[in-house]
Amino acid sequence: MKIRIIKQFLPAALAVIMLMQPQPIQAIEAKAAALETASIETVSEGQREAVFESDSWENPYTTYNGEEGALVISKSSAVPAAVESAGSLFGLKDIIYDNMLNRNASFAINYTGDTSNLKPDLQSIMAEIDAQDEYLSNSRGWYSWSATGYVNDATITFNVDYLHSKSDEDYIESETDSILSEIISPGMSDLEKVKAVNDYIVLNTQYSEETFASAHSPYAILTEGKGVCQAYALLEYKMLGKLGFERRYVVGNAGGVGHAWNSVNIGGNWYFIDSTWNDPLPDRKYNVSYKYFLVTQEYLDDDHSWEKSNYQQTGGDDYSYFHDMSYTFSDSDHIYYSSDLDGGALHSISVDGSGDIKLNNYKSYYMACYGDWIYYSNYSNGGYIYKIKKDGTVEEKLNTVHSTDLHMDGSRLAYTNNSTGLQEYIQLEEEPGKDAREELEIDPSYSWEEPFSQKTGQPEGKYWTVEFTKPLDEGSVNGENVFVGESDGGVLLKTDTSVTLAEGSKVEIKPVDGWESGGVYYLFISEGVRSENGESLGRGIRMKFTIE
Repeated sequence: MKIRIIKQFLPAALAVIMLMQPQPIQAIEAKAAALETASIETVSEGQREAVFESDSWENPYTTYNGEEGALVISKSSAVPAAVESAGSLFGLKDIIYDNMLNRNASFAINYTGDTSNLKPDLQSIMAEIDAQDEYLSNSRGWYSWSATGYVNDATITFNVDYLHSKSDEDYIESETDSILSEIISPGMSDLEKVKAVNDYIVLNTQYSEETFASAHSPYAILTEGKGVCQAYALLEYKMLGKLGFERRYVVGNAGGVGHAWNSVNIGGNWYFIDSTWNDPLPDRKYNVSYKYFLVTQEYLDDDHSWEKSNYQQTGGDDYSYFHDMSYTFSDSDHIYYSSDLDGGALHSISVDGSGDIKLNNYKSYYMACYGDWIYYSNYSNGGYIYKIKKDGTVEEKLNTVHSTDLHMDGSRLAYTNNSTGLQEYIQLEEEPGKDAREELEIDPSYSWEEPFSQKTGQPEGKYWTVEFTKPLDEGSVNGENVFVGESDGGVLLKTDTSVTLAEGSKVEIKPVDGWESGGVYYLFISEGVRSENGESLGRGIRMKFTIE
């Protein structure tokens, strides 16, 4: 009777196993420990032996703000991929990993290897994949698999939920490359590079669960400027990896809830970075805190908890000077900050920790810099705006309004009137020696073609010749349609160039005064360029180049 039941209902049953991966995120409260059930039965059916095995595992991190199942938003198609075949555990692992890299939500594998220990073998494979690719493993919401068939001849079907799709991941890859090309300069130290990544994420992200994409995905930060701790940590992990740093994705608890952050190896020593906690709440758009930047295990242990045996031990406190900084402004290789240990007084220090100078005795918050001056909100005197020379001399008051969120808008000092909540301005004198070039306004939503690879280390006198397949309308080859912008502090400044049409189909672009050594430039050819017959170029062309 038992055999007949199995033949009737389970003609190809080998194993059914479901696993759900824990997904640590801020504001999660862990549920009870996993619930597991398992049973194994073996029967003979003709000359083939069929095995029935079942197992279930409940993810303890399934409660998010009290809502069951509100963990992630799946953005991958559930259409099964074509069935692939594997005859060994090595081949099985490769196929699983490749499908997950491609964010396939459902895929099947015909496995003809040894199935006698399929459950522990698959658990080991998933553990290896997770250790091999922390970014991928923490970009999943959950996964399950089931296997049906006969001994040494089974079909294993996976269902996986991801934080974002493959096309979203492709965007993350290209966008982080673009960002790093802007914020990383030749000659930067490892410390400066790690700081630049932390600063970019903090200054361009608002902590929020209210996003269109999954708030746990770096895609939300890059497209909406919002996300939660998992998105912060994954984006930082991705960017540090692209810069060649050894790093880890760390999971644990902070403030009594699930949390994620990073650790990084600098100079042979490991340090923790919690960029989420470096981003002040409520959001201060123009401020970076360094309270949780390159901290040691002993420091972080005060308000974070994690399984310490799973991660490398941290080194010394070489960067403890950062942990006195919660209100800061970075200008070139200097940081101006309100010293928490000195009653909020304004200090100046080099990024490497040398040359710490006290500039005043006031509680100085919301800093901005312009020319030789530092502007700040003086909380020792009503929150009014003061300015002081960078060497600590010549300090004076500029208004009698409680002012916050100071930042530069061209040559205007912008601030928020704390009484009205409105943004107001103080017009400043033009900065001596300020670059007077026009700022290019490039539509960020426009998708430029990039048919040419990036050109690096070009000589200062280099000029460009772009040849088209058809003769061009001479009137369309001008400085409005063909121009060059130099990257300067996150903006593009139009560079003075001569644009000429040569031999009917070639456009020559030459700098009037040469390119600047070390400069980062973008050459643009807009769709306004036309052929003699009036045909449009179509989509505009962009090429990045750097000068040695």
